[in-house]
Amino acid sequence: MRRWINFDMARTPETNSNTHSGPERDVSNNATGYPAIASIMAKYPDFSMFRRFRALNAKSILYYQAELIQVENDIREHETQLALDPNQIVADRLKDWAAMLEEDDEYIRLVSKLRTLLREYSKLS
Repeated sequence: MRRWINFDMARTPETNSNTHSGPERDVSNNATGYPAIASIMAKYPDFSMFRRFRALNAKSILYYQAELIQVENDIREHETQLALDPNQIVADRLKDWAAMLEEDDEYIRLVSKLRTLLREYSKLS
C-alpha cells in the first residue's frame, strides 16, 4: 500500500509574516499543496525526502543497452556488406571516412544514432 502526501491538506506553519524573511517570504501563511511542502522542506531540511526511481532508472539503462546492441549489430551488418561488395571502390569506403561521408548516408545515420545513444548512456553510468 502506497502512502502519498495529500498536498491539499498540507499547510505552512502559522507564523508572523513580519518575522519571516528570505526565500520563504513569498509563501503566504495559508499556502497549501506544493508551496507549503516546499516551504516546510526549506525550513526543516531533515524533513525532505525524494524518491529515487531506482527500478525505472535500471529499466531505462537496460533499454539503452538494448538500443545500443541493435545499432552495434546494424553497423556490423552494414560494414560486412561494404567489405563483401564486389565493387572495390565501395569496399574501400571502410578505409576512408571522407568517402563514407560523401557516399553512404545510411552508415552516417547509424554512426550518428550510435553517438547520440552512447552520449546519453554514458551520462547514466
